[in-house]
Amino acid sequence: MAKGRLGDQPTGMVIGDLADLRPYIALDPETQRFAEWASRVRKTNVMVPVTGDVPGWVRPGVSGGWAAFTLACLPELRPLLDRFGHLYLSSANRTKREVATTAHAAEAEFRGELLVLDGDRLRDQSAKSGSAVIVRFDRRFSIAVHRTGINMDGWPDADSYLAGLKREWQASPAS
Repeated sequence: MAKGRLGDQPTGMVIGDLADLRPYIALDPETQRFAEWASRVRKTNVMVPVTGDVPGWVRPGVSGGWAAFTLACLPELRPLLDRFGHLYLSSANRTKREVATTAHAAEAEFRGELLVLDGDRLRDQSAKSGSAVIVRFDRRFSIAVHRTGINMDGWPDADSYLAGLKREWQASPAS
């Protein structure tokens, strides 16, 4: 509601330890490892199917049986994740407005109504900033782009991006 969202509109979350969510993820083990790798290593936001008995803290991130999360975060957030286990997150904008890509722009967008964590000095200012891709993982290694994002820069289309993601995963020691 703080961003002009509906109260029941799902949000993403960053999770400190996937072990807290793993029992509720309805994926085969290989695809689950792939989703974890893509989130942690490639810094993608992921959507995974979940069981109907997810704990209450997961429900704000669930829509239609799919949970949205990331494992990628700045090291400076680690103390908060260690304390709370997860944080809800969203793009720095009001619904249907341009995404703020700096702390100053987010402050201007929300006019002091929300706490804005200023991590601008921690990122590469020459790198493009914006919403991250969301990749939807389904059983048996099936993936799809749910939302395009800056992670896809340099790829001609979603299919090429996903094929590259699969190739990199299969070539990684984690697979």
